[in-house]
Amino acid sequence: MTLDASVAQVAGLEGYETSQHATRQALDRLGNVNVAAGMIFAGYEFSMPQVLAGASSLLGNTPLWGFSTSRTLTALGSSAHTVAVALLAGDDFRAHTHWAPGYSEDPAAAARRLALSIPQDPWLRQVIFASAEGFHGDAGKFVETIPDNIPPLVGCLAAGDARLGLSNQIGGNQAGTGGLAWLHLIGKIKIGQGWGHGWQPVGPYFKINRADEARIYLLDGQTPVETYSRWFGFSPQDWLSPPLSNLVRLYPLNIETAHQRQVLRSPLQVEVDGSFRMNAWVNDHGIAYMMTGSREACLEAARSAARQALADLQPEKAVLGIVFVDTAWEMLFESSIGLEMEAVREVLGKEVPIIGASCLGQIAGLPVQLLNQHILVCVLGETKD
Repeated sequence: MTLDASVAQVAGLEGYETSQHATRQALDRLGNVNVAAGMIFAGYEFSMPQVLAGASSLLGNTPLWGFSTSRTLTALGSSAHTVAVALLAGDDFRAHTHWAPGYSEDPAAAARRLALSIPQDPWLRQVIFASAEGFHGDAGKFVETIPDNIPPLVGCLAAGDARLGLSNQIGGNQAGTGGLAWLHLIGKIKIGQGWGHGWQPVGPYFKINRADEARIYLLDGQTPVETYSRWFGFSPQDWLSPPLSNLVRLYPLNIETAHQRQVLRSPLQVEVDGSFRMNAWVNDHGIAYMMTGSREACLEAARSAARQALADLQPEKAVLGIVFVDTAWEMLFESSIGLEMEAVREVLGKEVPIIGASCLGQIAGLPVQLLNQHILVCVLGETKD
C-alpha cells in the first residue's frame, strides 16, 4: 500500500474525549487501512497523559509522537484549545517512538541517546521528528551534540503554559514534561524541508556585556529591560509582567557569534532581575541587533519555506505537510490568525493535509541547527527506490 495520511483537529474541554474525537475523524478519513504512526499536537490546557490515552484507545500500540502547544495548525488555520492528530499509513515503512527524560538537565546527553537509537546504515531511508522541552535546557547544546551524519532530523521546542514554564512531550506510551521525544521512520519515505522568517533589523545594536549560557544580564551596560525601556518608552518595571513580558518575543536579537555568523535568538521571558532568559547559549561580549517583524515579510517567508520544502522533496509528491511556527507569529498575526497557514496551503495545494503547531524554536537542516522566530515547513513523500 502506498503512503497515505490524514489530519483532524477538534476543539474541546477535556483531553481524553477531545483526542479520541480527533483520532476518530482522522481514522475515518483514512478508511480501512492499518495505521503505522501518529502525530498528536495538543493545547497545553489539556492533560497530556489523557490526550495520549484518548488516542491510544483507538490506535492501540501504534507508535505515537507529539507535544503541547499554544495553538495547533491545520490547512484550515490556527486554533487554541484544540487537539490535532495526523495519521500515517503504508506498508513500505516502519515507525518507532522514543522518550528520553532529563533533557532539561542535560540536553547533550539526550542528543547522544537519540543518536545511539539511529541505525548507522547508509542504505536505509530514515526520517526523524523530535520535540524537546522549550522552556528549560540549552537547545544549542542539543543541536551541537547531534552528529553530522545523522539522517534528516526536524522538529521543535515545545510550547506550553508560559506562566508555569512547562511543556509536554509524547513518545510511545509515555507523556511528560522536561524531556525529549522522537519519532523514527524507516523505509520508502523522504522528507523535504524549508524555513524562513520575516524579521529585519530596526537600527539599534548593543554590546552584550554579560551573558551566562542561556541568560543575557547586560546590554550596553544596563539590564536588558532597562535597554528596551530606553527604546520603547515603557518603564523597566512594566517589562517584568504581562503584556510586555510576553511581547518581548516580538523583538528578538540577531547575535553575532564568535565565528562572525549571525543567529536569531528570542527571549523566552523577562526575569525579575531584568535579564532575558533564552533557550540557547548566547555569545558573551558579542554584538546584538534588535529585530522587528513584518506580516508581509512573514507571509512571503511562509510561501518561500513551502516552496523550498517541495523542491527538497523532488521528484516525490507531498503526502503530508508538517509546520512548526514560532509563537511570536501568534502575536504578530493576532488580529488575523491563520494567514500564515493560508500562505503555506497556497503552495502545497489543497489536496495535501497539513498539521502543525506553535513552538518556541525549530530544529532543521543538515547539519542540524536551532532556529528561533522561524516558520519550518516539512513535507513527507514516498520514494520509489
